[in-house]
Amino acid sequence: MKRKILTALLLLFACSAAGSVMALVFIKSTTDELRRLSELHRIEEMRQNLIVAIQEAQADLFTVNTSLGQKVDVITENIFTLERSAAACAQCHHTPEISGRLDGVRALISDYEAALSHYMTASADSARIGKLKLEAASLAAELLRRTEEMAVEPARRSEERAVAAMHRFDQARAILTLTLALTLVVAIAIAVRLATSITRPVEALVRATRAIAQGELGFAIEVKDDRTELGELAGHFNSMSAALRDGYAALQNEIEERKRAEARLLYDAFHDALTGLPNRALFLDRLQHVIEAGRRHAEQVYAVLFLDLDRFKVINDTLGHLVGDHLLVAVGERLAECLRPGDTVARLGGDEFGILLDRIGDPPDALQVADRIQKALVKAVDVDGHEIFVTTSIGVALRSERYQRPEQVLRDADIAMYQAKVKGKACCEIFDAEMHGSVVDRLQLEADLRRAVEHGEEFLLHYQPIVALRTGKLIGVEALVRWDKAGRGLLPAGEFISLAEESGVVVPMGDWVVRTACAQLRIWQEQVPALAGVTLSINVSGRQFRRPEFVEGFWGTVRDAGVDPRAVAIEVTEAVIMDDVEASAAKLGRLRELGIQIHVDDFGTGYSSLSYLHRFPISAVKIDRSFVSGLPDHHESEEVIKAIVSIAESLDFDVIAEGVETSTQAERLEELRCRYAQGFLLSKPLPASEVEAWAATWKARSVA
Repeated sequence: MKRKILTALLLLFACSAAGSVMALVFIKSTTDELRRLSELHRIEEMRQNLIVAIQEAQADLFTVNTSLGQKVDVITENIFTLERSAAACAQCHHTPEISGRLDGVRALISDYEAALSHYMTASADSARIGKLKLEAASLAAELLRRTEEMAVEPARRSEERAVAAMHRFDQARAILTLTLALTLVVAIAIAVRLATSITRPVEALVRATRAIAQGELGFAIEVKDDRTELGELAGHFNSMSAALRDGYAALQNEIEERKRAEARLLYDAFHDALTGLPNRALFLDRLQHVIEAGRRHAEQVYAVLFLDLDRFKVINDTLGHLVGDHLLVAVGERLAECLRPGDTVARLGGDEFGILLDRIGDPPDALQVADRIQKALVKAVDVDGHEIFVTTSIGVALRSERYQRPEQVLRDADIAMYQAKVKGKACCEIFDAEMHGSVVDRLQLEADLRRAVEHGEEFLLHYQPIVALRTGKLIGVEALVRWDKAGRGLLPAGEFISLAEESGVVVPMGDWVVRTACAQLRIWQEQVPALAGVTLSINVSGRQFRRPEFVEGFWGTVRDAGVDPRAVAIEVTEAVIMDDVEASAAKLGRLRELGIQIHVDDFGTGYSSLSYLHRFPISAVKIDRSFVSGLPDHHESEEVIKAIVSIAESLDFDVIAEGVETSTQAERLEELRCRYAQGFLLSKPLPASEVEAWAATWKARSVA
């Protein structure tokens, strides 16, 4: 574009300069003609002066009489004037023709001057004077004729040159006019060309930008010559347009990907990653909407079911977490099949599920759904080759005007579920105000329990004897913690141990039990002969046992008490040792190396695999009271006891039956080859002083 503009300007300058030069040439030549014309006018002026001078001289000549009355100085002055005029005329012209004529005129003037001189100096001879006067007049006439001829030629040439000068002026004006017109035409052509060269690309750029603004990304401008600036600009614009298109496409892909990620995050935020069911947050959100709709429509009834799988931890621990996860997925699918399309089933966490029944007809409809769920879950579930039977405890909370937030409904359903657990599991309970009161009492009990543990003055130990069924010999005692709670009296462990386990205070409480029991054993070993050879069984909670420092801490307490470690046994439940088989085997092995005996409590209630039992250095197993209570009428209980005794004999374990309350049970246990027993038939748990009195009066005999 720069080259085009420079070329156009040079062309415009050339046209203007050419016309100007031509006009200057013509004007110069015209000026020369005018100067020569002015010289011709000077010749005419000199001629006129010469004629006047001759005429004056001639007049003077004829006014002089023969007696020379005219003064000589006047004639002489006229002659001098004539001579000066001729000389001046001769000095103004230089062309040969004019110079020749002037020379002739000057010669005649000289002759005329001589004739006048002769005339003035002539004698009084009148004849001679007349002759001289005629000669002077003749020369004057000739001189006038010559000057007249000279006047005709300059006049003609002056007219010709004037015409030529005017013609030159016309030509110069025409040249200037043509130059201006040509310059204007060239300027217009250049302007149109430049405007076209500039405006077309600009219009193309404007169209392209409008197209891009309207969403036509990647719009390209056609470029004929990319070597020009505008062509280069269009090329860059096309590159930017393509980059914008590609960038926008990439941005769109990124936005779509981000939207998908956001949708996935939103889905994950409100759905359980394992089962794909709604999670607690989404469940509470939907429940909030149902509560608000219930405020507007009093006739609408809704219900919330809180489900907790029974004994899921045992399944998870024995078969592995992967099997447990797959079981949860299968349970979620079965729950969804039991519901209507508008209902919601959610996994609330762990093995807990929540169900929202919206717009049910009557409260019994919720119980029908719960029954349908129980029947669906009672069927065996095939998970990774394992046939698993599961049951669930269900708590139901029905619509109530007191509910303002979804957490309140879920809380009450959870309370009802807990009551179902207490009543034996695999059942359904509907929440009522009495349940809420029990929960409040439980919270108050937890607060009191924490204060009691902190002060350590409200707990005491009772001891229940363990005897041989065949001989009645006292072989040991089990230390059982009691809480002397102000206002409620002496509370057995069953009323607060589970709460202590949940709240975590069971750890400091357990440490106190170990210290106190070992100190009491030391007293018996040193001061009470009847109890010197007994084995002291101390219950250890799961929280205590799972601590990394448990073994060293327990052994340190036994050692500091100064008792024989072989007289100490820890009681740990089957479920606890199966929680982590490798860690449990290592801890129990270390305790056994230190001389401490290992008793497995609640044996037969869990799902321990026989392949693991030989890995534990067990001293004795304790048959749970649930099996003993079924004797002698329940055949299933006898079969379980037979199996336990058989396993113990094959692995060289002792067997202790708990909860023996009748002699019939004791006789049947002895028949089933159970060697040891404890229970109310023998003695209830007693304070240390009463145990000493009991041991002093107890005589070894057959219990059966």
